[in-house]
Amino acid sequence: MPDTISLPTFIPLAEAARKYNLSEGVLTRLILDGRIHAGRLPSGDIVVSDDKRISEVESKEQVIQERFAHLRGKPVGIAEAARKYGITHPTISRWMRLGYIRRLGTNGQKILVDLADVAYCADVYRQRRGKQGRRIFDSEGYPYQSKSPA
Repeated sequence: MPDTISLPTFIPLAEAARKYNLSEGVLTRLILDGRIHAGRLPSGDIVVSDDKRISEVESKEQVIQERFAHLRGKPVGIAEAARKYGITHPTISRWMRLGYIRRLGTNGQKILVDLADVAYCADVYRQRRGKQGRRIFDSEGYPYQSKSPA
């Protein structure tokens, strides 16, 4: 009997997103970055290789849960968050408008945001050595991955 090979298993993009608790946008970014394999069926549906590389990707919520859970739901004013993490007020406000940081409400005129989200964004910002004009996050709020190597 000739040697046999195992072919990779492919699953629909939406199913992979549910299975690995990642958004379809993040999976699409992984495909574009060449980190996971994908294909397009004749119907136009996208399928992705169901392999361990996907499970190694941590979602934003997983990172927050592991590292910043003690801060989840704690309200902080934007100015206070800016001072605490050394990031400008306009940057934190922009992250809030873009949905990377959740708005928890107001206290008078002060806008209150989730401290765990701020801590996560500040951590990514520091790791990326945030500089003016450089993308830090993708549209989903995950660390931005350049399409071409630096």
